Amino acid sequence: MVQVRLLNLTKTYLSGQVVALDNVNLELPKGQFLAVLGPSGCGKSTLLRVVAGLERPDQGEIWIAGRRVDPLPPARRNVAMVFQNYALYPHFTVYQNIAIGLKLRGYSRAEIQKRVLKVARMLGLEGLFDRYPRELSGGQQQRTALARALVRDPEVFLLDEPLSNLDAQIREETRSELKRLFQDLGATVIYVTHDQIEALTMADLVAVMFHGRIFQVGPPEEVYRYPTHRRVAEFVGVPRINILRGRIKDRTFFSEDQIVKIPVGFDYEGPVELGVRPESLRPGGEGFKLKARVLWVESWGPQKILFLALGPYELRALVAADFPASPGEELEVALRLEEVHLFHPETGERLSF
Repeated sequence: MVQVRLLNLTKTYLSGQVVALDNVNLELPKGQFLAVLGPSGCGKSTLLRVVAGLERPDQGEIWIAGRRVDPLPPARRNVAMVFQNYALYPHFTVYQNIAIGLKLRGYSRAEIQKRVLKVARMLGLEGLFDRYPRELSGGQQQRTALARALVRDPEVFLLDEPLSNLDAQIREETRSELKRLFQDLGATVIYVTHDQIEALTMADLVAVMFHGRIFQVGPPEEVYRYPTHRRVAEFVGVPRINILRGRIKDRTFFSEDQIVKIPVGFDYEGPVELGVRPESLRPGGEGFKLKARVLWVESWGPQKILFLALGPYELRALVAADFPASPGEELEVALRLEEVHLFHPETGERLSF
């Protein structure tokens, strides 16, 4: 069952000069966790605000649980939103912050207490009811804001970069807690983030967004392994994918200066961009061999990045931390041809092969 359906959503500012959403179409099944991933300014937060009713689209339709909601005010959409800054009332206690939405909707005191206690137990907030936001850590504030959303039992949860204000350790812990919590609830979630680690580890589906458009939607592994556009390939993956420009002739890729030649076995002729991820370049491995020179080495804890010179090109290879390599050393790296990505140089679209 489709829980959220967005049809041709468009949103502009400054009399149409700035396009925040450009004909967005999206379907999210019930009980699925969708991460909307993209750089700052791509329109992902605007998308969330339009679904919540905080912004009106210029055109398009929003359907939630089989009901069209774009003509409705926010209070009648039955969605709950958690903001980046948590938006807690500073003069309310934790209990009051969680309960305020239910109180405004006319729930009885007994029902409010029942719901607040249930959610507080889930999030470990029972001992914090009498504290004010200024007396809470960042993680406790985040859980309070989440509890205020959970207590309403909404059709859809909307989260706008809720972990960005937390330090790295708490962010990692909270990320796992949120994923487990929403799985246990069977909740439908739209989660906006610019952090690909959050998107790839938490979500059932990832929608990658640029310039107000959704370029690809799919399971995290599919988006990573089979990007449908060069921009998706470049944005998803750390370190970034290596891109070589050239052309294909006689089922072989030739770089622009003819120095790099790779037999791709693809029945296509013409200009092309070839992408290969750093972990697909394996020193001493099996596959098509390329000779390169180590420029420098960058440590990443259990791994390290080798910056390699291949003719005039600089490539990145991701290897284990104990792999022996020094600047100036000559290496032979292997490339598995099935892991090569080919993109049209003008449209950026993936060339299937």
